[in-house]
Amino acid sequence: MFGRIWRRCVANIRRSRIERDLDDEILYHLDQEVAQLRREGLDERTARTEARKAFGAIEVSKEASRDARGIRLLHDLRQDIQYALRLIGRQPAFAATIAATIAVAVAANTTLFGVVYGVLLKPLPFPQADRLVVISEESPTRPRMPVPYPDYLDWRARQHVFDDVSADLVIGGVLTGGAEAERVFGRAVTRDFFSTLNLPFALGRPFTDDEDRPGGPRVAIIGHALWQRRYGGNPAIVGHSITYNGDAYEVVGVLPAEFEYYGRADANNDLFLPLGQSTGEHYMVARDMHPLHVTARLRSDVPLERASADMRTIAAALAREHRETNADVDVRVRPLLDDYVGNVRTMLLLLFGSAAIVLAIACANIANLLLVRMTTRGQELAMRRALGASGGRLARQFLTESAVLAGAGGAAGVVIAASAIAALPRLLHGALPRAADVTLSWPVAVFALTITILSGAAFGAAPALIGRRSNLREPAGSGGRTTAGGRHLRDLFVLAQIALSTVLLTAAGLLVRSFDAVRRVDPGYTAEHVETMRVRLPDAKYSDRRQVVTFLDTLLARVAAHPGVESVCLTTGVPLGRANEEQFLVRGQPAVPGTQEPVALTQWVTDRYFRTFGIPVIAGRALTAADREGSAQVAVVDEQFATRYGHGENVASILGTHIRIVSEGDRWRDIVGVVRHLRHAGLEEQPRPEIYAPYLQMEPSWQLEIGRAMDLAVRSQESPEAVVSDVRSDVRALDPDLPLSHVRSMTDAVAASIAPRAFSAAVLLAFGVVALLLSMVGIYGVMSYSVSRQTAEIGVRLALGAQRHDVLRLVLRRVVIVLVAGAGVGIAVSLAAGGLLQTMLYGVTIRDPLSFAVSAFSLVAAALVAAWIPVRRALELDPVIAVRQP
Repeated sequence: MFGRIWRRCVANIRRSRIERDLDDEILYHLDQEVAQLRREGLDERTARTEARKAFGAIEVSKEASRDARGIRLLHDLRQDIQYALRLIGRQPAFAATIAATIAVAVAANTTLFGVVYGVLLKPLPFPQADRLVVISEESPTRPRMPVPYPDYLDWRARQHVFDDVSADLVIGGVLTGGAEAERVFGRAVTRDFFSTLNLPFALGRPFTDDEDRPGGPRVAIIGHALWQRRYGGNPAIVGHSITYNGDAYEVVGVLPAEFEYYGRADANNDLFLPLGQSTGEHYMVARDMHPLHVTARLRSDVPLERASADMRTIAAALAREHRETNADVDVRVRPLLDDYVGNVRTMLLLLFGSAAIVLAIACANIANLLLVRMTTRGQELAMRRALGASGGRLARQFLTESAVLAGAGGAAGVVIAASAIAALPRLLHGALPRAADVTLSWPVAVFALTITILSGAAFGAAPALIGRRSNLREPAGSGGRTTAGGRHLRDLFVLAQIALSTVLLTAAGLLVRSFDAVRRVDPGYTAEHVETMRVRLPDAKYSDRRQVVTFLDTLLARVAAHPGVESVCLTTGVPLGRANEEQFLVRGQPAVPGTQEPVALTQWVTDRYFRTFGIPVIAGRALTAADREGSAQVAVVDEQFATRYGHGENVASILGTHIRIVSEGDRWRDIVGVVRHLRHAGLEEQPRPEIYAPYLQMEPSWQLEIGRAMDLAVRSQESPEAVVSDVRSDVRALDPDLPLSHVRSMTDAVAASIAPRAFSAAVLLAFGVVALLLSMVGIYGVMSYSVSRQTAEIGVRLALGAQRHDVLRLVLRRVVIVLVAGAGVGIAVSLAAGGLLQTMLYGVTIRDPLSFAVSAFSLVAAALVAAWIPVRRALELDPVIAVRQP
């Protein structure tokens, strides 16, 4: 067997020499036969003629010899490719149309697969990342909560399904000691955090037990990006001290470059401190405080379902043991990757499916064009069949031509996709998680090659099938009109294009309508001319509450004094930024168990907060400068709070009601005002109650802790750059070591919040337009072919007195039937599959009549435009010339 394989390989490599040897051998046998006949008395000419008759067909003998050597297939393939290239050279416009069509489809699918692979399929940059899970809590009032430190300790002690269970807490501060102070963000982590991730270190080591405890040595681990950015990649950084928030920390390790926890380089990954050193704080001791994010590694023999059941059992036990804090608290375990990507999975899969529909439309369109071209190749095909070509041989020729066209288009598509994928990380930053992981990797390249091959086979199958089955027995000079065949198949292809285009256009219309509905949502604030930024005061340097309050008051006065500044405020969170949820009680309403106490978004603000963000006061008053320490405890609530907990629809009825924020203890606050509801988490968020309380009335220790990291908001008519520059100068004048962070305008924040919806609507709309253009090409091809086939008939009708409208009805009848049938199928499919899209809609339903109407109108308009040239040609026919057409 290996000998035969070797001989065939050699034969294919040395094909030219073997062909010469084959010719010589055949010539030798003919000469021997001629010599024998000459000896029998025949003359030279007669002997040679008889020798050829006796030998048989020389080409057939050559083919048999090639088959025996195993080189015929490659020989035929080479001929087919050469012939396909000659055909392309004779019809460059036709070939360019097909190549461009498949290039667009391949580029769209490759680009979307690159996004899907980078975001959803690419493993996280940790060993055995599929075993990593996130554990969180949920209650009737809070569907997803961080974890209390005491619960984490109980989980770790009682679980039997994880190799490691670790916890982390986002932190931020200021690095000083270099040329310029730098705001950095990181995490306080348990010592087993890095072993849970199974993460190797670029330099140094993880934390030890002695370091991960209250009062332990001040040590830190820094991220690779910070190491390169601030310390120049100096390997001697391990063992040296850095100054963080005014305190010295010894660097004991440097993380590798590929480490990106939650896929965000330089975001909460710059600095890591031992969490155990903070476990004496109130927010860590209390079981009703939820600060921690918990990550665990599943044991190799434990499935996710078993781990979930085990954790629910532990949660039930804790609910019995700690009824006040853990009653009705459940545990949720989900893969770490699912937590990374959030809710974008549905959107990406929908867009990828839409790209597949574009590819299907492109293949149907190209198949139709190839079928139409077959009508011009009847003479050629009849001649080849007359010369002995089998149906299979013709089919293989058509498939080869399709493969060549697909290869050219696929190569161009990959080039386009490579450019698009290279630009996507920058364009998608903020719109998609793991955007940096979207690259042209080997899986993406293999996918592009695969769909190129499959598309070539798909649109080449119909011409190959019809070419194989056609009975081409017409005389070679007849033009071979019977080779057309497949009229119904062509109609079916156009119908499929129209149906799929209807689905895409309807889906695009629904998403565009949803995007427009989101844009029109009243956020409850005025985003224009508002700049926000965060000021972080170092803990060691600002250890006294009065220092913090004085600094903030002075900063507010300085910023307010700048020309153009209309209002300035401080807050614990700006819209579309960080938020804090607090449980609360309303005096006079029935008590409920601790875990079922209502929750409201709670912000601690200075007096000009509502003016700065343009939030109107509906009833009562806003906070004032008089609402300070020592004055009456007050709060302002939003209209959602007033409607739910007041008396009827009159929001003013809530005024004078007393509420207590649970974390404040026994401190009751008087509601003095009601403001418009502010959509803090995003324009599409579900309404939830909101409470605003004066920052200067916070519990003193909180005032110190929270005041060291406040957000500053400035409303000004000056340019954003000028506002930020002025604030930075003010901060440095007060303290040269204080940097600004989280600098952004509210208009940019709003745009970023709807960026995923804008991305999905734009992509789907682009796919819909491409599908519509391809459908126009398909309709044009059918109409042109129909008119060319009916030229003689139209001429006869005109000669017999038919009117122009009769000709118009004759020409349009076929395309109208196909258009109506395709649109009907597309609408039915859109309605049936609407559930897949429903979760992405906002403000519209899946049966939105406007979206369907626009889709139908677009198809009708496209069909009329595509049919215009063939129809005009039919109407302008000269009957005398037309009746002479064959």
